[in-house]
Amino acid sequence: MLVLSPLFTELGTPDRNTDDYVMMHILNGEAFHILPHSNNDPRAGKYVLRDTGIERYSRTALGETEPCDLKAIDLLTALARGNISIEATSLEGKASPHPMNPKPFLSALYTRGHFHISSGGQTKNYRIQMRLVANDNDHLWAIEQITPEHRGTSILFSKQRTNLSAYELLKALKQKTFKWGVEQSYLFSRYSRGYPA
Repeated sequence: MLVLSPLFTELGTPDRNTDDYVMMHILNGEAFHILPHSNNDPRAGKYVLRDTGIERYSRTALGETEPCDLKAIDLLTALARGNISIEATSLEGKASPHPMNPKPFLSALYTRGHFHISSGGQTKNYRIQMRLVANDNDHLWAIEQITPEHRGTSILFSKQRTNLSAYELLKALKQKTFKWGVEQSYLFSRYSRGYPA
């Protein structure tokens, strides 16, 4: 069983009315819905996590899925807004939002602010900018990649917005390669003051 947040341990199962429960549903490969925030919301649809990526259910062929490029920030924004449904058997447009209160996973992301993902021998460090309550300014939310840059004898850390995919985030959670804070390396421990580990 996965540890998604400080409030969810391997000793129990997540409370049904939390975002931990929703994340476990998604990670278990069950279909989920992102509900529309506004008319013609391009992210709205029915999705499922597969071994090779996230797929979106076709609007024309019943039960057919196709690869899609859902972004991690879009999934997290929908989670914060409460625009997520885990009614796996419901058709697109017919699902109801899943009640979530509290939101321990999002609270941990908000509080800790930083995480890193290791894959293929490489570690990438991220910072998330978000609020606990979604509003009309949530288009300003971002996931930034933190990268060390050598400037003469100094090392600075650049932060650039990244299009981390929802699949990369979910895969890291599922494979336990998602870790809180920046990486525990000499470089980051010496030069990344202000980035909590």
